[in-house]
Amino acid sequence: MSTRTQPGTELPPGLPDRVKDDASVVSAYEQVRAVEKSVLAEYGSASTQQGRDAASKRLIYCRIVGHFFYCVPTDQGLKNLVQEVNSTALDGEKVLDLGKLYFDSCIRLFRKAKQQTPEESYNPSRASFDTLADMIKEQENTYRLEARDPRILTGFPRTVTFSTDDPVNLPVPSPNYLALHAACAKVAHLSGAAEYIDAVWSEMEETLFLAENGSSADALNLALLVSLKDTVSAYQHNAHII
Repeated sequence: MSTRTQPGTELPPGLPDRVKDDASVVSAYEQVRAVEKSVLAEYGSASTQQGRDAASKRLIYCRIVGHFFYCVPTDQGLKNLVQEVNSTALDGEKVLDLGKLYFDSCIRLFRKAKQQTPEESYNPSRASFDTLADMIKEQENTYRLEARDPRILTGFPRTVTFSTDDPVNLPVPSPNYLALHAACAKVAHLSGAAEYIDAVWSEMEETLFLAENGSSADALNLALLVSLKDTVSAYQHNAHII
């Protein structure tokens, strides 16, 4: 997949108010921003389209990690995120590996072919949901609807409430996984991963044969990742960020 502009949105210079004074969170986030700066330099100095494409993918992985600092839905998830970033020991390549892991096990899981995640609202000055509890309004299983463009929600209620007459066999959706889905939707769009995945799926639909020069590698890799085994392992890893 060829790219003409850098993907996603640059990481904000600060963190949400609720964590901006937490030294461990700030330190981990600044590590990611340093990696972003380095990859941006790679992107800017790339002299070929292939080089820009490679740098774009690395930038997506970096920004996935960085934007999760804003979008992770629980305090425990944020703690786990900080620990995983710190475990890279200031190694930029390991930060990018972590971003790839999140791409494979979180972002891609919620954005399969023909099942695009909705575009979520985002303000760099604060997290859309500071905690999981902020998703729930007034009563249990009631959630606020959000979209990047408010016009999308024209005609829809401000909140939606899930209910069931059979909580044993037909339980309402898990608030943990609704929160995770919202977080992944935000990060997918902010990092540029959503646009990248859509482009790869489009390429797959239009391609009858794999290219001999290896240019179809991304499409093939994405298709192979959509497997039951990978989905199970993805759910296991998702437990770390909710």
